[in-house]
Amino acid sequence: MGNGQLVNQVRAYQTAKLQAANKHVPFYNVEWLAFDYKKLLEEVGELGEILILSFLDKVRVGKEIADVAIVLTCIASHYGIKISDVMDEKLAVLRLRMEEMGSCKEER
Repeated sequence: MGNGQLVNQVRAYQTAKLQAANKHVPFYNVEWLAFDYKKLLEEVGELGEILILSFLDKVRVGKEIADVAIVLTCIASHYGIKISDVMDEKLAVLRLRMEEMGSCKEER
């Protein structure tokens, strides 16, 4: 599969998810959530395209990662979530998992 096909698949997936989100917005009546969801899909899709087409361009990859992080920060803000706290908690869980995996590998 070529890069162009991958990009088209990413765009098709993104479009399908946005259409699905549009169907649910009036039902939930939470416009900011729909906007943030759409924006997150858009930015993650752009990051995916850059990773497929320009994965060696650290500047472009960095800018797209920043865009995703900004949208995630906005979503967290809507929920009153402090990103650094949840990141610390998740990293602690991942460290434990990695340690457990390491000990499992040693036993084999």
